[in-house]
Amino acid sequence: AVALLRQGGPNTVALAGGTALVASGRRDVEEVVDLRHLSLSYVRVQGATLCIGATTTLQQLVDHPELQTLSSGVLVQTAEAEAGRNLRNAATIGGTVAGAGGDSILLATLLALDAQLTNYAPESRQIPLAGFLAYRERLLDDGARISEVRLPLLIGPLGAAVASVGRTPRDRPIVCAIARFELASEIASNVRVALGGMAVVPVRANGTEQLLERKVLSDERVEAAVEMATDGLAPRDDFRGSAEYRRKVARILARRALALARARAQTWGSAVNTVKGDGDEDRTDD
Repeated sequence: AVALLRQGGPNTVALAGGTALVASGRRDVEEVVDLRHLSLSYVRVQGATLCIGATTTLQQLVDHPELQTLSSGVLVQTAEAEAGRNLRNAATIGGTVAGAGGDSILLATLLALDAQLTNYAPESRQIPLAGFLAYRERLLDDGARISEVRLPLLIGPLGAAVASVGRTPRDRPIVCAIARFELASEIASNVRVALGGMAVVPVRANGTEQLLERKVLSDERVEAAVEMATDGLAPRDDFRGSAEYRRKVARILARRALALARARAQTWGSAVNTVKGDGDEDRTDD
């Protein structure tokens, strides 16, 4: 597939679900490389990693019984929120990673869950999602294609949560925040906080993460960390919200997501969730 895309040049495009390609209204497409029969639609576990094939649809994620409680259910929750059902039946997780904008709540969630990608360009290599997003346009223009999204399965008491605000409950979020961490004796580790709607792609709140990592989650520390969530970010002004509004709301949502994630880790920390994938070995994820 990569060879065909490179051979065809800039007017040869990849087709998976087609939801982005059709919506773009491009009139210069000369050839299409169909990715749907590459056997990349699956959910399986390999050791301590959950592997999701790139052409797995968003609705398959929503319906997968073993994903309902994974990371407090945030993957299923945000896959459902990403689009309406008709689009979810066609849209793929690989296509979402390849083309979603800065307000994508699913892409922000994958960032908070430490997603890694298997990328062919044309050789196979692993790349962190954050690194891919930094050079996404260049990689895709060169014919690179995603074959798999990989999520590490943490084994400690885990809490994760999503907070978002939109014009309506079913609208795409103006701003969203996703928090995830392990919590043991009130000390947080593997802290991840991702924000959507604050840049051209979702971003990590690095200052917030660093202030909370391996620290007791006191109310005072969380409040100080939340105030750093938008440091270095320059969100745009548009008809849905000003830059000032986005910065203020991002801090509020980060606070809400962290509080709910902490409550879930405290309540469900001893519960064991089993992720079986599609007939592969079992993996327990606290």
